[in-house]
Amino acid sequence: MLYYVIKIFIQLYNRVYFKRMYISGEEHIPKAKPALIAANHPNGFLDGTIVTSLTKKATLIFVRGDVFKKAWSNLVLRSLKLIPIFRVRDGEVRESVVQNNRSYDQLYDLFQKDQHVMIFPEGDSAPEKRLRTLRKGTARIVNDMEGRNDKQLTVAVVPLGINYSFYQGFGKELFLNFQEPIFLNDFREEGKSDSHAMNMFTRALHTRLKELVVHVPLGYETLAETGFDVLRAEQTPVNRLVVKNNQWFKQQHRLAELLQDEAQNGTSVLTDHLRGYQTIREKHQLPRAMPAPGALKLMLSLIWFVPSVLSWFIFKLSFEFGKRIADRTIKKMELYDSVMYGIGMAINLVLDLVMLIGLLITGAWLGALLYYAFRWQAALFAHIQDTLLAWNNGLIWKKFSMNHPEDAASILTHRKAVLEAVQSGGK
Repeated sequence: MLYYVIKIFIQLYNRVYFKRMYISGEEHIPKAKPALIAANHPNGFLDGTIVTSLTKKATLIFVRGDVFKKAWSNLVLRSLKLIPIFRVRDGEVRESVVQNNRSYDQLYDLFQKDQHVMIFPEGDSAPEKRLRTLRKGTARIVNDMEGRNDKQLTVAVVPLGINYSFYQGFGKELFLNFQEPIFLNDFREEGKSDSHAMNMFTRALHTRLKELVVHVPLGYETLAETGFDVLRAEQTPVNRLVVKNNQWFKQQHRLAELLQDEAQNGTSVLTDHLRGYQTIREKHQLPRAMPAPGALKLMLSLIWFVPSVLSWFIFKLSFEFGKRIADRTIKKMELYDSVMYGIGMAINLVLDLVMLIGLLITGAWLGALLYYAFRWQAALFAHIQDTLLAWNNGLIWKKFSMNHPEDAASILTHRKAVLEAVQSGGK
């Protein structure tokens, strides 16, 4: 019950915490078959929380077993459909094996009921835009499940790429890309061991996930963000939270691939254009280029600005409180966003429940409706802010073009070269 209540509130608060969510490939999740959703792990507990709030079918999550050690946390976490998986480095080997066997028994029972479970094959979380080496745990779990009960069970492993436009803060974009399932049985060969099949499976899963993750080479992070800004300026603004396509992700993925190719080959054609674009922007302190808003959209944004910013400010205070706690207590940066999100959501949840109960007890039904209508104006703020920023930034860029025509021509050349490289795939 707690799981479904929390899921509803997460879906509501996502409308403020995230500017936009791009989701593709949901049709690849089996509807009436056991499935293990295997995802990269860039943002701590937030990864699983967001994915389970967006999937139609209840999805359980494998998480680090050490957070289940206290009785109260064990009760709460299990009620939220979390399953502990214990790592040898977090405790004694024998104890970890015994506890994992219990989790595997629970998992097998769930798969027999055609449930879905989420796992992070990288093992640890790291807030970076790249896919790390996969561990063999996912393959071992599938091999264990399919080896039970006369091998009557087949588990579909659905690759999922999780990408964020940035970490540590709200107003970000989220990208979820599911791909068609892969099966361990497809890698079994006559005369070859289970270990061989698991190794081949893990390599295939890594290849598939790399297609779903924006993989920026080390040392190219700043240039990649510059390139993403160039591409973002060409995007048609979308004023809804959930977008069911991955075209914007594909452009970012292609840019990251091109940077990786240059890093491996020692070339710098795209890199030079990105550096040139970046240098001129810094020289003139130019803001991010953004698509120009239409007159009607600009007018509506000006009208709706005050109620949306007041509503957003209440959310900001709660998340700012979460940020301060994270600043003081969190040492592992991969948990920073999760703590900020969780504390902010908890404060808003208590505030909304108290206001709702108070208004309903006093019989102020109209007041309750008006309160919640006001509260969710905050969901519009990110889009209104973008519209006003685009208008303001457009004026700055126009003035720059008039006062510095040579630099304006150069930055246009760099921008055009980046766009052409991405559109052509670097060919």
